[in-house]
Amino acid sequence: MIAFLYIWGNQYNSTMRIFLLLSIILSLSICSFSQTELPIDEKTGLVKYEQIVVIDSTTQGELFSLAMQWFAESFRSSQNVIQYFDKESGKIIGKGNVQIDDTGLGFGGTIHPKQSGHVDFKIEFTSKDNRYRIIIEDFIHVSSEPGFSGGDFNDPKPDCGTANMMKKTWHAIQEQCDLKINNIILSLEHYIKTVPDEDDNW
Repeated sequence: MIAFLYIWGNQYNSTMRIFLLLSIILSLSICSFSQTELPIDEKTGLVKYEQIVVIDSTTQGELFSLAMQWFAESFRSSQNVIQYFDKESGKIIGKGNVQIDDTGLGFGGTIHPKQSGHVDFKIEFTSKDNRYRIIIEDFIHVSSEPGFSGGDFNDPKPDCGTANMMKKTWHAIQEQCDLKINNIILSLEHYIKTVPDEDDNW
């Protein structure tokens, strides 16, 4: 550090100092922008994933039935996941979770095994003729061991406090969850678009 200050004060002219300062500021800006931004609902200001998918030549009932099949195949126990369904309105409401894997010792942006666990969420599917909507929200992180839960994703700081979970780790948990939630959304779309029609001629 002393050697750096000596070089800074004696060997670099003012132009070089400005260049170095700008480089440092740019590097810090890039690091800050690299963090995943969770989708925020404009009306509520809360974390909310929402996607509307258009699929031509489909009825509300067909999309509803395909979604029910997807729930049954995508979750270990669809009976526990699905809290409500109504074929006439094309609505399915459920509760699911994704696992959060540990990535290291818990320093910086890594996730300690005690800080891993799972994230609970609410999932809602609604179908109409030729389109459906999926909404995923109400994210709650529950750690594998008591005292290390981050809690509500809408809170900037983890419930367990920054002593048990640094902000970078809190963000890392949210980023890992974000990746898995987007995979769920893509999985539903892929399933509905590619599942073959049932062959009753057997």
